Amino acid sequence: MRGRAGVQRQRSPSPLRSGFEIVEQVRASPKRLEFNAKGGYDAFFLSNLSTGVKYAYKLMSTDNNFFKFTPIIGFLSASSAVKIHVLRERGPQASGDRCEILFKRVDRNMKDPGAVFAGKPVPDCILQVELVTR
Repeated sequence: MRGRAGVQRQRSPSPLRSGFEIVEQVRASPKRLEFNAKGGYDAFFLSNLSTGVKYAYKLMSTDNNFFKFTPIIGFLSASSAVKIHVLRERGPQASGDRCEILFKRVDRNMKDPGAVFAGKPVPDCILQVELVTR
C-alpha cells in the first residue's frame, strides 16, 4: 500500500485475519473463587466460544500445597466447556493466590494434551482465576 510521496505504508494487523489469536474465544468463569481457611470446594468453567479451534489447556497454581485442581490438563474442543473442580485444603489464610490457565491451539486430531506442553511452549493465551482465602 502506497501513501503520500510514494512511501510504503504497512497495514496494522487485524486480529480477525489468519495467524492472530482472538483472546475472547476462551473464557474462565467465574474469575474469582472464595474459600474458608478451614478448607472447601468450588469450581469454575473453561469455555471455548470459537467454532473451529481446539485448544489444549494446562492449569498452574501459585500454591500447590493448599489448592488441588481436577483436571489439570486437557482439551477444550470448539464450542464446548469443561468444569474445573478446586479443592482448598485446610491451612493458613493467604493473599494473592491464583490459578493460571495456559491455552495452546492444537490440531483437531491431537490426542495427548501432555505432549502439547512438553518443552514449555509459548501459550497462545493465558487466563487467571483469583483464589481468595478468608
